Amino acid sequence: MAKNKDWKPETFLDWITGFFGDYMADEYLIPYNKKIWKRPLEKMAVDWVFTPGRLPFPDLEAMIKSAAGIPNIGYEEQAHFYYPKRGGIQSLYNSLFDKVISDGAEIVDNERITNIDRLSNGNFSINGKIEARNLVNTIPLPEILSLMDKQGQNGNLASKFDYNSVVIVGVALNSKTPEQIAIYIPHPNITFHRYTWMSSLIPPSDSNKSNLIAEITVPKGETIDPNRVELETMKKLADIGVIEDENDIIFTKTWVNKYGYPIYTLDHNYVRNEAMNILKENNIISVGRWGSWHYWNTDMIYRAVSDVERLEVDRRWNH
Repeated sequence: MAKNKDWKPETFLDWITGFFGDYMADEYLIPYNKKIWKRPLEKMAVDWVFTPGRLPFPDLEAMIKSAAGIPNIGYEEQAHFYYPKRGGIQSLYNSLFDKVISDGAEIVDNERITNIDRLSNGNFSINGKIEARNLVNTIPLPEILSLMDKQGQNGNLASKFDYNSVVIVGVALNSKTPEQIAIYIPHPNITFHRYTWMSSLIPPSDSNKSNLIAEITVPKGETIDPNRVELETMKKLADIGVIEDENDIIFTKTWVNKYGYPIYTLDHNYVRNEAMNILKENNIISVGRWGSWHYWNTDMIYRAVSDVERLEVDRRWNH
């Protein structure tokens, strides 16, 4: 546990060892985080996890109860939460999309952005086709920096953003869902860092069937062979007993997200702030996990978007 409340770690590794102690660090936190981030932990910044007031110091009484097998709630916001009965987390976005459409918004899809220009009237021209007074960005910061880089000045800054891609392997099974949700695997010889029983969140109509996803991170720039990753993942799921009989497999599906996890390098704040300042100078609002380059989950993204909306309403009201 942390030495005192005034102690401040210098790196992510410092935070792990100083906050949780050598045993928890060596047995779980260091191998797991090396596996998911695939970077030296002493080369990662700490502010994304160590912000005074953001995370409580470990409660000794709660830790002892947990170690003894006594029920312990932990973080209440993670112990109890709502999840859509149908459609998964995508249903939240679908409902918002439907509302936007009903409010009269026009959606342009299947259009890859290749050019963003500022017009003489101050408006934005996107791909020379769409003119807009305001621009809210959610694509990754290095991508929009490149789109705006008419004189080749942003390339060096864009190259400093680091990230991991993520390969997701989905498996449907002819077997019941165990009483589990997300399982975290620190062992370096197991390909994936986590597998999640999605059928625990959305029970299938047939209780004798189940489905899960396994996640594998890949560092920026490395070549990804989805077929090889899927085969290795299926083998390891069998090795650890998650798949007991290969005849239980109904089907598998693998997909790749180029941008999976932003990496908090030691110069993350400087690089991010430089990028955000460039966008601000061009009157571009940038939000989201990749639009702000923060390791945010859905709740934080919703909050950030709400804050942007409130500030924009205030700005228009005051003008």
